[in-house]
Amino acid sequence: MTNINASAEAGLIACILVDSSDSVLLDALKAGISEAISEAHFETPAYRLVWDACNAVYSAGDPVDMVSVMRHMINSGSIAQIGGPARLNQIASTVESTMHAKIWIRDLIEARSRRLIEWNAEVLKAAISEPDNSAQVADIIQKLQDAHLCTIESDDDGDWRVSIEAAEKRFLDMLEGRQSEYEVSTPFPTMDRLAGKWQLGEYVLLAGLSGGGKTALACNISIHIATHGRKTVSGGGKTALACNISIHIATHGRKTAFFSLEMSDIKLIFRMASSLCGISSKRLDSLHALQRDQFQSQLSELKRLDTMRIYQRKMDARAIENTIRHLHKKWGVEVVFIDYAQLIEPYDNKTNREQQVARISRTLKRLTRELNIMVVALAQISKESEKENRKPRASDLRESQALRHDADRCYFIYKPLQNRSGQPQDTESTIYDVLYYVDKNRDDQTGQSVWLRFDTPAQRLREIDERGGF
Repeated sequence: MTNINASAEAGLIACILVDSSDSVLLDALKAGISEAISEAHFETPAYRLVWDACNAVYSAGDPVDMVSVMRHMINSGSIAQIGGPARLNQIASTVESTMHAKIWIRDLIEARSRRLIEWNAEVLKAAISEPDNSAQVADIIQKLQDAHLCTIESDDDGDWRVSIEAAEKRFLDMLEGRQSEYEVSTPFPTMDRLAGKWQLGEYVLLAGLSGGGKTALACNISIHIATHGRKTVSGGGKTALACNISIHIATHGRKTAFFSLEMSDIKLIFRMASSLCGISSKRLDSLHALQRDQFQSQLSELKRLDTMRIYQRKMDARAIENTIRHLHKKWGVEVVFIDYAQLIEPYDNKTNREQQVARISRTLKRLTRELNIMVVALAQISKESEKENRKPRASDLRESQALRHDADRCYFIYKPLQNRSGQPQDTESTIYDVLYYVDKNRDDQTGQSVWLRFDTPAQRLREIDERGGF
């Protein structure tokens, strides 16, 4: 770290502490040059801690002055990490006026930009000097993006105690039977019990044949997460997806985004309403008055739902990635559904399709870790399993095995020739049994399965319990 950068850090922090109007802090937060100042601009740990304290005080609505900042740092325990109150006083006495504040802001931004350029230059140099000289432009761009992410991660010192405390809290939640804040319930409690509940930070794959019910499955799960995702569901699946279910918007739902690349938002919403009330949306004009009122009631409930957003326009991989990042930053999205992965337009059209899908899959995986969100990607499988009259397996995934390789969990849904009772299934029937099973589970065993009753007119899937009921 250069002396110039250290001086800029000290100068800006001192200006914020001696300024009684908060104007210096506001100038730093909006910057107006090329980017806003953040903790990533501070290389000195002590100045970074004070910067964080200033932001916390400001966010709480208190004046950002020596008294408030010191009180906050004492309460949080960070005052000891910078050397005590005397050290904070010393930092504040670095300047007597704020006349050079904008210069310090500019210097910090320029220093940060230089560091990024230097890091990226090293990656670029390594990429173009590969022995076989076969580096593709897309590969080099990817390496530069990865390097940028590494610089972001390197700016986070990481707190071992915080990580241990989070692990300890999760452990105590498990011991006491509480649902962890990281756990996400689905409308299938038996599968949640057998394979473990989904977790924020996971990349989940739902695979099936075209027209085999994977979109209906995603609709059922996404609506459940958006309305009940924060609480443990007791009893059977009947509770989760019963007719005339009431949507509780309050604090139970998780903010969920659904990228529908295959069908319109209106069609998707009709499917969601149908799954909630058990009434088909295909012949709305022939419904009797009570059914119409029930369907209208569900649409009204969905309209009031503030934990679900649907995106239907055709977007390439970069646009989807940027939209997810924006949703996380501005809205706090926790769960993202993509229907379906192989329809995402690639970053680079010059590579083969398998490499394109693999890169898309890696990006989705990286987003789950970086943003601590859950991404649920739907995927189509080939018709080989149908031709051979067998359960689908990983090799049936179309276009790229990377989808399963990257996923933390992989589930398949398919319609066997025999139902749960071993009786032949009528090919013309609109209500039949499907098998929902785990093909991959990074943290547990695989092979767990449950039978679901699929009501295709209502686009609703419900668990069949051991007694054959719902």
